[in-house]
Amino acid sequence: ITVITIVMITGSTNLQDIALAQQGGFWHWNIFRLEGGHFVYMWIAFLIYFICSVAETNRAPFDMAEAESELVAGYMTEYGSMGFGLFMMGEYLNIVVGACMTTILFLGGWGSPFGFLPGIWWFLIKIYILIFTIIWIRWTYPRTQIYKLLNLSWKILIPFSLVNLLVTAAFIKVF
Repeated sequence: ITVITIVMITGSTNLQDIALAQQGGFWHWNIFRLEGGHFVYMWIAFLIYFICSVAETNRAPFDMAEAESELVAGYMTEYGSMGFGLFMMGEYLNIVVGACMTTILFLGGWGSPFGFLPGIWWFLIKIYILIFTIIWIRWTYPRTQIYKLLNLSWKILIPFSLVNLLVTAAFIKVF
């Protein structure tokens, strides 16, 4: 739902067009976008999207242990060597893809806020900061209980994202 707000503001579903719409400095990024009064609710969209992308990785604090044997390594307790390595690589690849999408949608993509580094370096710096933040969240917060996670998603994130979508549509219609 939060991606729809980005699509409404930029007018395109193409990721390259979304990134190009944010060129020209960090004040043009979707998270800091000031023109048209988008600043207030784009922060909300960014936070909702980031929380959902962290929850999508199925890592603490959003992983759900369903059996006592899963308390140590989750569902990967039964796997060893190559199977475990491939599953872990897949989980970290999920983190990298989520960081790439967050960077493209909200943080200006490969756009440089300053002119002295090429765009690829800015893209990698933004991705590394997001990956570090996701890993830091995993290290810091304990595992949540399933009813708290369901309350967070159904009673907070979805209603806030729907309200954010409606406010975005209203601002675009009025301004």
